[in-house]
Amino acid sequence: MDISSLLEKYGLPSQEKLEEELGLLQFEEKDDVLLGLCTLLREKIHKYSSYLHRLIQPDSDMVELHEAESFTEQEREQLYVLFSQLHHQIKKFYLVDLSPSQEAYASYFLETFQLWLDKKREVHVAIQTILDSWNREYSSSQQQHYFG
Repeated sequence: MDISSLLEKYGLPSQEKLEEELGLLQFEEKDDVLLGLCTLLREKIHKYSSYLHRLIQPDSDMVELHEAESFTEQEREQLYVLFSQLHHQIKKFYLVDLSPSQEAYASYFLETFQLWLDKKREVHVAIQTILDSWNREYSSSQQQHYFG
């Protein structure tokens, strides 16, 4: 079964929409396309979830500390909610993978893809806040904080 037919069979978004979000989809005929789609989406969400984690609880790394300071306590709490929602969906895959089936993978993908589309804007706002923070001027006392 070709990828377009498979996507249609399970009510998944079009190949064009998926490639817009996940990049070029290249699967061999022997590949489990639904498992591959789940893996691509899970990896993408994991990348952003890990980044949010470092904003919420930074190590003593200068970059992480600088970026974490770009958010108020209330904004960090909102980031934690976002992080939790994304991370929950990542972990949910383990349950799906324990009883694998095309239907289970398709259902997981649809749910996760919709979550990603719903939360992508919040991730964008967080990253824009960080990007803006690197353009701010800092006082000597703030710079002293980093340089001892």
